[in-house]
Amino acid sequence: MILEELHIEPIVPLRDDDVVIQALDRMEELKISHLPLVAADGTYRGLISEDQLYEVGDDTAPVATAFHPAFAPSVLVGAHAFDVLETCVQHRITLIPVVDSSGQWVSAYLWSDVVEWFRNSPTLVQPGAILTLHMDSHQYSLTEIAGIVEPTPDSRLIKG
Repeated sequence: MILEELHIEPIVPLRDDDVVIQALDRMEELKISHLPLVAADGTYRGLISEDQLYEVGDDTAPVATAFHPAFAPSVLVGAHAFDVLETCVQHRITLIPVVDSSGQWVSAYLWSDVVEWFRNSPTLVQPGAILTLHMDSHQYSLTEIAGIVEPTPDSRLIKG
């Protein structure tokens, strides 16, 4: 399932010459604690956190002074829902940058929108179960798995 139906936020990314107070005001307005930094040519550079901005100590300093280039989590356009969720959880971010295959900034998902999407997804709303199978790739057989998941009428299920 691809997140094309998830609302993409029209987040305006930070530029190197934006000042700390502008970034903090934007974070407060959007109720997030991260904003993307994008180069003049549109290349996504990474995320700046609210904590990094507060550490600068000067509200009129450029946001580039707070930037750590090693922190650049993102997902590609058309990423699978579980990839987006994994990126959020792994990096504990409130905004998930979306980039194209060349690293150009596209937009972003908000953590709250991702959680809402999962909350409303049929996977979690409808009764059912998730089956996880672990096997070597040479043992994989879709026919065998289908036989386990959907037994034939003459097969007997053991109730326990």
